[in-house]
Amino acid sequence: MTFCIRLFKPCILRYRASILRLPSRPRASLASITSSPPVAPALQDAAGTRRFLRKLNHEIQNGDTRGALASYRRIIESPVGSTRVTPYLIRRLLACVRRTESRRRVALVTLRLTADMRRLSLPMDQQDYNHLILAYVELSHQEAVRSVLGEMELRGIQPNVVTYNLLLSDFARKGNIEGLRNGIARMREIGIHPDKVTYNTILAGLAANLESGATEEISLVMQRMEEDGIVPDALTYNILVKCFIRAGQTDASMRMLGRMTEEGITPDETTYRTIIAGFLRNEDVERAETHYHAMVNAGHKPPLWIYERFVEASAKQGQNELAERWYNELLHNGGQPTAKVLLAMIRLACSKRDLGRVKKWLKLSQERKIVEDDPGSFYRVAITELLNRDALTAVPAMHQLMIEHDCMVDSTLEHVWREMTRNRESATSGPALLESQPCGGLVGELIPTGKSQDTYDISPKKLKESVQDPVVVTTLSPAPTMLTDILIANRRISALAKSPTTFPQALRLFNSLPTLALAPVAATYSPILGAYARMADIHGLQEVWDRMRSSGIKPDVACYNALIQGYMRAGLVSEAIDTLHIMDSAGLSPTAITLRLRVEVALAGKQFDEVVDLVAAICRDEVTDAFKAIDVAVDGLCRDMRFTDAARCWLAAHEVSLRAKESFGARRLIKYPTTAGLVAGLLGCGDLMSALKIYRTSVLEGMSFQEDIVVQMAKGLNQISDKIADFEWVLDDAVSKRITPEHAAWRFVFNILREFDGTLGSKLVGKVIGQAPRLPTAEGAAKLLMYAYARRDAVSFSSWYDVLTAHGVVISLTVYQAIFGSHQMKWPLGFLNRCLDDVARFPGKTDETQRLLQKVFAIALECMTSAQDGAGVWKAYTHLKERDPCIPIAQRGRVISALCSAGMQMEAEQVLLDAGDKVDAGMYESLAILYARQGLPEKAESACFRIIELGRANCYTAMSRAIIEAIKFGHMETGFLLLDRTMKMGIELSESFYVDLMTELAKRGEFASVLDLVCRIVAAGVVPDVIVQNLVVKAYVEAGKPQDALSVLDQLGSVLEANTKPDTWAYNDLIAGLGKKGDVKGAKLALTSMAKAGLKPDLVTYTALLATCESIGDVEKLKQEMEKEGIDTDVVWRRTVARTYAKLGEPEKCEGVIRKGNQTMDTLDWNIILAGWKEVGEYWRCCQKYEEMEVEGKTTPDAVTFNTLLSSSLKSQQVPFPDREVDRWMASFSSHKLTPTAHTHNLLIEHAAMAGDAKLAQKRWKNMLAVGLKPTEATFINLIAAFGKADDEPALMQVLNETLRSSDLRPSMLFHHSVMKVFASSGKVDQARKWMDRMTVDGMDPDQVTWRHLVAAYITADDLSGAEKAMIEATLSVKKNRPSQSLKRPMSRASTAISPLMARLPNSPDTQLLHMLANAHCMKGNHLAAMSFLSRIAAPKVDDVTVGTAMKICLKAEWVEEAGILWDWATKGTEWVGPKVGFLTRRPRTRSADELVNEATVCCFIDLAGNVAGKGKWSGDRALGVVNVRNVWKEVLSMRDTQGERNAVEGEASTLESTPVENSSEKSALQPWRWKHWPTENMCNSYIEALMRCGDLFGSVKVFTLMDRQGYPARPTPKTIRTIMEKLMKANAPHLVSKVQTTVKTRWPDLEPVVNELLERGKR
Repeated sequence: MTFCIRLFKPCILRYRASILRLPSRPRASLASITSSPPVAPALQDAAGTRRFLRKLNHEIQNGDTRGALASYRRIIESPVGSTRVTPYLIRRLLACVRRTESRRRVALVTLRLTADMRRLSLPMDQQDYNHLILAYVELSHQEAVRSVLGEMELRGIQPNVVTYNLLLSDFARKGNIEGLRNGIARMREIGIHPDKVTYNTILAGLAANLESGATEEISLVMQRMEEDGIVPDALTYNILVKCFIRAGQTDASMRMLGRMTEEGITPDETTYRTIIAGFLRNEDVERAETHYHAMVNAGHKPPLWIYERFVEASAKQGQNELAERWYNELLHNGGQPTAKVLLAMIRLACSKRDLGRVKKWLKLSQERKIVEDDPGSFYRVAITELLNRDALTAVPAMHQLMIEHDCMVDSTLEHVWREMTRNRESATSGPALLESQPCGGLVGELIPTGKSQDTYDISPKKLKESVQDPVVVTTLSPAPTMLTDILIANRRISALAKSPTTFPQALRLFNSLPTLALAPVAATYSPILGAYARMADIHGLQEVWDRMRSSGIKPDVACYNALIQGYMRAGLVSEAIDTLHIMDSAGLSPTAITLRLRVEVALAGKQFDEVVDLVAAICRDEVTDAFKAIDVAVDGLCRDMRFTDAARCWLAAHEVSLRAKESFGARRLIKYPTTAGLVAGLLGCGDLMSALKIYRTSVLEGMSFQEDIVVQMAKGLNQISDKIADFEWVLDDAVSKRITPEHAAWRFVFNILREFDGTLGSKLVGKVIGQAPRLPTAEGAAKLLMYAYARRDAVSFSSWYDVLTAHGVVISLTVYQAIFGSHQMKWPLGFLNRCLDDVARFPGKTDETQRLLQKVFAIALECMTSAQDGAGVWKAYTHLKERDPCIPIAQRGRVISALCSAGMQMEAEQVLLDAGDKVDAGMYESLAILYARQGLPEKAESACFRIIELGRANCYTAMSRAIIEAIKFGHMETGFLLLDRTMKMGIELSESFYVDLMTELAKRGEFASVLDLVCRIVAAGVVPDVIVQNLVVKAYVEAGKPQDALSVLDQLGSVLEANTKPDTWAYNDLIAGLGKKGDVKGAKLALTSMAKAGLKPDLVTYTALLATCESIGDVEKLKQEMEKEGIDTDVVWRRTVARTYAKLGEPEKCEGVIRKGNQTMDTLDWNIILAGWKEVGEYWRCCQKYEEMEVEGKTTPDAVTFNTLLSSSLKSQQVPFPDREVDRWMASFSSHKLTPTAHTHNLLIEHAAMAGDAKLAQKRWKNMLAVGLKPTEATFINLIAAFGKADDEPALMQVLNETLRSSDLRPSMLFHHSVMKVFASSGKVDQARKWMDRMTVDGMDPDQVTWRHLVAAYITADDLSGAEKAMIEATLSVKKNRPSQSLKRPMSRASTAISPLMARLPNSPDTQLLHMLANAHCMKGNHLAAMSFLSRIAAPKVDDVTVGTAMKICLKAEWVEEAGILWDWATKGTEWVGPKVGFLTRRPRTRSADELVNEATVCCFIDLAGNVAGKGKWSGDRALGVVNVRNVWKEVLSMRDTQGERNAVEGEASTLESTPVENSSEKSALQPWRWKHWPTENMCNSYIEALMRCGDLFGSVKVFTLMDRQGYPARPTPKTIRTIMEKLMKANAPHLVSKVQTTVKTRWPDLEPVVNELLERGKR
């Protein structure tokens, strides 16, 4: 390293000073040109390692190679992580890389992973060594391959057939026939049997190197293959066909083709391409055309290069019409003329001496901007062809024609033909030998340097047959001239030495210089040295070098460059370094070539820093001639996987190209392959930002990347939520550049866009498809659509279909078969009908098409029937009937059923009429139900009689369904009429029928009809009395009205026998129904009635009672009662208990119950555990449990799992950036191949509502409808919240007035409350009033919650007088079940602020309304008025909200003494007569401390202490300053001791049979501590803020560091971070900020982004 730096640096400095004449400046670093990306920190602990291991496994599973390699590198570079790496993990990672990366990239990654395995001493098996051999074979490291084989032998690992196949493949690729023979012989020696791959490899090697072995050896290999019992496959025959064609044995190749067909192997596209290419190579156009038509008839699409070969072959034969026909075929099949095609056509036109056609082709190349592959090739081909045709007179015109069409002129060839023209014109006689030569022979000797002979189709005579005089041989003019100047000789030697074919002539001229009396110089030796260097002939190079040095000639820079280049090509890096050192010591000034060679030497020596410095010097000094070295440097760095350094070099080169653009034009410094490799490498190592920067810069400069690079870039951007705009730009650019008015690369576009969302892709294509010169083919469209179909992406499929059909793209019938035949796709609304209309317009020109259409319509009919789409069924039936009148009877029955379900009576009757005599009972049953729905009893009865006539004696099913449907649709008379006739006919009806019938009646509120039905059942003696009562209970529970079941049972006493009562089964149903409704009081009344009836609760009863538990004590009571009764539990009980614990905020108990009862938990158990942590807002614990679920690997998460996690991320305060977590869990849906449910979409809409993004909410609403999901009430509630928060009143009213009415949902009271909440938050009192009127119209009387929202609307509108009036109105309108009691209220100062309206206030107002008005007056500064509202609350109703509101008033008014009195009364029960809060504190407490003190109370008390202490206003016997704040905090902490006070209550809990308490809100005596964490997170926040107000910054940071520990168990949230960080930053305390940052990074890394965001904001 030191030696190379010492070697290179003086050369660079000398080059700057002597060549460029620039002053020496300090060394440049690329850091000044472009900054390198930050390096990610290494892992420090086992927890981080486990997290990255899980991340790595997830990325490998999803095929994310880029992310997997980045995660693996983080793990392997960590001392802790490297110990967790296993061979299995490395093999999985390598398998992932092999699936997605290129072969060279796989080889490099394999070497690195194998090196890691060896470094970590991990065991390697046979497969690992095979992968290693494959990597070295790919990189052409033969010595390394032999070393690996030797290592395998030392370790006792025998090579297998795969190993030898890899070695044989390498031999075949390099043409090593002897290696192939030895390899197969070695396999047989050690007993390894060759397989099909072995023989195919050998045959491919022999076929590719026929000069090394004749076809007889191939026949022997085939014979041995048959002896081994290996059957040739298509690949084998393709190799044989290609072999015989290359050998010129076309008959043998045709025999192989026939044998292939005889053995049942169909020739594939490769077979045809090989045959056609072989015939065209032999210029047999006729036979090639025959096989071309066979290929087309076989259904294969010939590639475009086939047409180009046809054009070239026809042109070589001189067939002008045939060449133009194939040229037109090329254009017709979507191809574009290339430079090779035009070159062939120009050659053909010149051979015919048709300058008009030459002009036509040149004009075409100019119009289409076709660039010559080899600059000047058009000119050389045209002029050479004319000279070979002895048409010298036409050459000047051709020359002028080329100049007019901007073709590059070959100056050497121009000199030749001008000399020939002058000689002919002057008739100058030359040597007889030269005069006798035709023009063609001379031109053959005058091939331009460096050009192949085959390019011009000229076969010059051999050197010994031309001229004996070396001077004449080497002359470049038709007339011989004597070489009298060494400079002329140097130029001629240089020209001849550039081409391997003319190098012998250059050598002969070089050797003949002494005979010409010319002394060679350094410039004479340099082209000879350069030629030997290019051929990597070290012996020849060294011989010439020694000859030059022995002659005393001092080498120049060109000679040293040639010598260094030769050493580098031969792999002699050390000799190249020594030569550079000698060159520097000689004092020679380096050239641009020298600088490029220095870069190559540095790359070969792995001196990457030196490479970067060299590039920096080139860019800084703008060394134009050395710009090629930059491409070499970037390419070399990429090959060594130094992508970061390569990116810095690339950006530096781009900067200098912008500055020096005028000097060297628009030429790119770095070529496309290098740039593409760099972008791919950056993406592979996870540096997305650098890759995007280079990609964007290249694209803006006109570069177009290939398909794989575009896809990798888009996939990387698509995984990051804040890079969506860049992702769309990448795809938009790729599409807009490939679809233009001149060109349409649909295959490229479709291959890219099919990987992503079809909605975006179809949008991009829709913008450009109108300007495309041609539309996509039906085959291409079908592939695109079926790709989306295979992914079950109905939205993408429909989006693509709409945009393609809108622009006239033909969709094949096979696609329609897939559309209608799918049972798993949830198509958007109306999509199937659109497809059906398109199929109906499909042209049926052939019988085969008609047959396919008939099949499609039959499938479509079944699809529409399954979807219950009546209109679609009728449409498909009509089209199918036109093509096939003989529709099966079963299918007609399904058609009638679907039509009847859609209410299409006339259409159903028409289908029945079409069926004629081929009808069944199911058809009439469907019609009977339809007639019942429409209230047509006669027709319904007639249809039932037809069922009996058809042989079905019992028409019970039809009649029972008809009765129930008639009731459901409101035709009561029809239903009971049919019931009477059914009973008279003696048809037996089951119990389930009566339950369903009573359920429908109960849903409609038909109480009298239920009693009437019971009378009929009892009178007919259908079922016993007890079962009737059970059926009534079940019916009302299923109808969602369990509260009415008890009253109905009481009314049944006059109908049934007095001693009949419902049994346990009925009461269990009733209690379960009441529990689901949340009616705790009703459930307890039902339990009391059950006890009075002498029935004992069973396990089902207790399970149902769990829904009524309001505290942990209630659950414990149930468990104790069950133990007394000796009732055993089951899985359902345990899971219900766990759900109850989760609902009550006890996730530990929930998880304990699940784990205790299950050895192996399933997905449902995990979902319950996740729900428990979600209820308490512990999002990160949810994530932790999910990771445990993934690690166990025994259960698979379902949609409920991810919905729970998604809901937790939205509702928890622990999430700093909910958007990221939403993207994370939605990606998990895709990775687990799960379809989002309606609840998922509701959560996404709720997320948009929380952010106030109405457009996003509407977009997600449309997505929900597009996938065919039916919106629920929660969907509308979230939509309303989103529009209300965004203040989008038009959209809100549209949802309320139009969208909701168009759905089948009947708004519940919760929905009305949501609407009122929106109006309340915006202060729209009039709208709220109108909506209350609408509730009354809908049959729902406003309840207390509704009035609360109305009062809130007045408060938001700043109309407190109106709010008081609304409170009075609410109190008067809401009916009370018990009479109001007059309570004596103590007079206090607070009561003196009562307004006149308060005097009219009734004695029993709604407590929450009083709280709301008190808060409103408090915020307005009317503190006494606020207290007066609280004084109206009766003593038994004083709760924690009342105390919290009073404490808030004290905080706002800074009433320190009153706050202390209130605190002592609430926490200790100390009674105190005060002037402002005496209405509370002068009376005894009616509740315990933890029921009177909530979180808001504590926070307000701490905030008050902090405010007053900070202002120095604390009075009384309390100390000043921070000491007082700490004392207040001690009192807060002492609240934990009140648990003992509450548990000291004597007496036992009442049993389950006891009479329930009337007031359901009262708690039992034995209640556990209701706070999960004390102090809570918000309390800690208030304490921290209070300490900061007092100036105790150190104390606040200390409290922060104590959180999430035993003393302060609450975990900090983003709110905590913002509270402390903003104050510390404002106080300019960087050391404390650093301490907080370190604490967060160490203990709560999930909160680190919040800290970083605040720090960035502080910098700005």
